[in-house]
Amino acid sequence: MGSIGLVLLGGLILGFQDSLVKATSSYTSFWQLQAIRSFFNLLLIFIFALTFTSIRSIIPKRPFYVILRSIFIAACMLCFFSGSVTLDFTLMTAGLYTYPIFITIMAIPFLGERLNSNRILGIILGIIGSIFILEPWNADISYVQILPICAGFLYACNIITIKKFCEEETPISLAAIQALFFILIGISGILFSDQIFSESVKEDLPFIAIGWPDLTVFILCICALASICNLSGNIFIIKGYQTADGSLLAPFDFAYLIFAVFWGKIVLGTWPDFFDAIGVSLILLAGIISSLEALTFKSNKGSI
Repeated sequence: MGSIGLVLLGGLILGFQDSLVKATSSYTSFWQLQAIRSFFNLLLIFIFALTFTSIRSIIPKRPFYVILRSIFIAACMLCFFSGSVTLDFTLMTAGLYTYPIFITIMAIPFLGERLNSNRILGIILGIIGSIFILEPWNADISYVQILPICAGFLYACNIITIKKFCEEETPISLAAIQALFFILIGISGILFSDQIFSESVKEDLPFIAIGWPDLTVFILCICALASICNLSGNIFIIKGYQTADGSLLAPFDFAYLIFAVFWGKIVLGTWPDFFDAIGVSLILLAGIISSLEALTFKSNKGSI
């Protein structure tokens, strides 16, 4: 399979995983899901390392920055999934995929890049698209709707960290430390979420306010399936970026938004409304413009 096919397949699998989490968010919690899924991830990573490489490949060369990157990803996932019980799946995915806009902005001070007309156009289109998604003219807009865009910002921080500090790390070491970090975060949330969050937050964001709901065989199977999808989807995308020019593949990475609409219909039975469709289209266009203008980021798809 060619590089473009690998990136498209990875996006298709990750879109299915995220829609699966959205569909089952009423039956589990963020902490339970991440702890169990990450345990499966870590187990699969160790099996892969023992079979194809070595345990040494899991050890990071610059642990501080690998952990910092894991913190950004954990915070990103917390913002992305925390409102999944109530938020529309289109809003969630479109908010996350504002990350190329934030990368464009942050690349100026952190990577020494310069703004040009195309990058400015991408930023403007992304902002307009976000406005269509959020629909601030509605009286019932809440802070929960801003969380997916916060996820996009944090995901961009992850990308900048990888580019500036983690280029020499192996994908398996990044994935292993991330899985271990998510296990620790999940256990912490399971133990302390009931004490940390106020009643209003528990009402608005039930997915993160509950520590350990009853674990069923169904949820255990969902966690295992999500783990397989998570690792395989990211491996396909990483492999694609390792075998072709990133500037060629970047537009196809944004097919995830189209796959998200597809899985939203298949798994969740929902279609984006008129304003959501406009917003997604503008963010998709902004992301493509921003990505084509950015430096090539190999293996730039973090684990979700």
